[in-house]
Amino acid sequence: MIKIVLFNNKFLKPAKAKISIFSDAFARGYGVFETLKACGKKAIFPEEHISRLLNSAKMIGLACRYNKKQLLNQLSKIVRRSSNRHQRLKIIAIPEGIIFTSEKLKQANVTHGIECVFISRTRSIPEVKSISCLPSFLSHKEAVEKGFFEAILTDKKGKVYEGAYSNLFWFEKNTLCTREKDILPGIIRDKILRISPFKIKFKTITAKKLLQADEIFLTNSIFDIASVIKIGNQKIGDGKPEKNTMKIIKSYKNFSRNF
Repeated sequence: MIKIVLFNNKFLKPAKAKISIFSDAFARGYGVFETLKACGKKAIFPEEHISRLLNSAKMIGLACRYNKKQLLNQLSKIVRRSSNRHQRLKIIAIPEGIIFTSEKLKQANVTHGIECVFISRTRSIPEVKSISCLPSFLSHKEAVEKGFFEAILTDKKGKVYEGAYSNLFWFEKNTLCTREKDILPGIIRDKILRISPFKIKFKTITAKKLLQADEIFLTNSIFDIASVIKIGNQKIGDGKPEKNTMKIIKSYKNFSRNF
């Protein structure tokens, strides 16, 4: 449950934070958002998230009434306001302004790997983190209802793109692979590309070929990195987090300690 709301730099009770039913945000899903976490009362990669928010807004022609420095100050403000040391934060930019929300972070345990399922559905403007996120929402909902952790999105030809709420990587022997285009430029994805001790190859892949990958993992700003041990009824590798993925996780943990 959302406990704290900061709307245009003013704290409001959640029930008082309202917009008109005639708003383009409500009627047409015109807006962008970011989801991130705070650990130990410190937002993780705040500058990267704010920059992506502003870039997404620019891509859809949405004017933002605050600049990057002001948004960072507001983010810090809501993090300090919460009594929770670990928080799930959301930033929403709509025509009416900027909304920050904070709630207690409920972290899923992905230590032993996750199970996913292919869903044939793609996002219309994948580079933009839009509040009009019905394809991702429906795909993730369908996956969870089937007993899986996440949906892996494919097009009608079986080409794989990304997770509903995550970015996708896979290993072909000791080469780390991921799509380069037509996906969300993930914050954690970018960090992995920067710190990976493995050779990186940008390429596309089909669902059939992905099932033959040596290792697969997903990234997002809440769970960071999760090894995919099963897709549908197909076990990936030995059905447990493998050595290369564990090396990536270790590298990321060492890197993120500085933040």
